[in-house]
Amino acid sequence: FSRGIKTSNDKKFMTSNPGDAKHEYYKVFRGKNIKAYSLAWGGEYIWYRPDLMRKKEGCLPHSKEFFEVPEKIVTQRVNSSMQLLAAYDSEKRYFLDTVNVSDYKSWRKDIPMKLICALLNSAVINFYYCNKYRMPTIGGYELHAIPIKFGTDEIHKKIIALVDKILDLDRDDEKKRQSLMSQIDQNVYTLYGLTKKEIEIVEKTVKD
Repeated sequence: FSRGIKTSNDKKFMTSNPGDAKHEYYKVFRGKNIKAYSLAWGGEYIWYRPDLMRKKEGCLPHSKEFFEVPEKIVTQRVNSSMQLLAAYDSEKRYFLDTVNVSDYKSWRKDIPMKLICALLNSAVINFYYCNKYRMPTIGGYELHAIPIKFGTDEIHKKIIALVDKILDLDRDDEKKRQSLMSQIDQNVYTLYGLTKKEIEIVEKTVKD
């Protein structure tokens, strides 16, 4: 994972109304636009010119190739509740530096991104993360240190199928979304081999 775009001059490169501007603008997302599995665009655009951004110290522009990939996972970089929130993107979206963005080039292609997205949003991993890292900033170090466990192809397929259902949901169908996330949690409990008592501890802690 790497941080998203830092322009170092938002007045020049960011706008909420590109209008008839001669520059080519792209929709851009901040960390606050990320929920579990989903993205809610905040109406902002970016004039994406890494060559011009690099002229000012403190920028982190990346390249278009970093964002325009078949798929990626994004997470919030700052969350006051210390909750992990990860979304799946297959629409080549752009993200600012309040977002952690997966690096497609270095990603192991035999590991489904939707599976990792499900694990990052799961009750198990949130329980682990919130007990280990008691700070609002979520960086690459913390993400890379999360213990990812793999199981059989069967359980992987079950989890990914549930993720697909969530991604296909209407954004306002929160009840169904929570039901599907609960089903994912049940599969993740099995994946990590939790006992009934351990599941009770996780669910009580996450709920509280």
